[in-house]
Amino acid sequence: VASSSDAAPGGSKSKAKTKTKTVMKASSVEEYLDWVEERLRRDGPTGLREMGNWFRWPGKSKKKTLKTLLNEHRHRFQLDVHGRASINYAKRRRFQGVVDRPRFKPH
Repeated sequence: VASSSDAAPGGSKSKAKTKTKTVMKASSVEEYLDWVEERLRRDGPTGLREMGNWFRWPGKSKKKTLKTLLNEHRHRFQLDVHGRASINYAKRRRFQGVVDRPRFKPH
C-alpha cells in the first residue's frame, strides 16, 4: 500500500523540467548579420525557418522579416527558390528570377 506522502500533490504525474537554450541577442543589425554569416559558413545552406531561431533580433531597430533582410544584403547572402539561404561567395548581386514555368516546353 502506497502512502499518501509518495504521490505528487497535483496528481500522480510529475512535471519534468525542460531544458531551454539561451539565444544570443545582437546589439545592432550589422552584428546580427555577422553572426548569421558566421553560422552559415559553419553549417552551410540552411532554411529560413531554422535560421529564424538562431539569434534574437536587436531591440533598438525596426523588426523586418529575415527574408527581407537577407534580400537587402544580397552582396553577402543568396536565397534560392526553396527558401534556403547561403553565403554569396561571388560578392555581387545577380538577377534572381522566379521560376514559375518550365524552361523548355515540349511541342
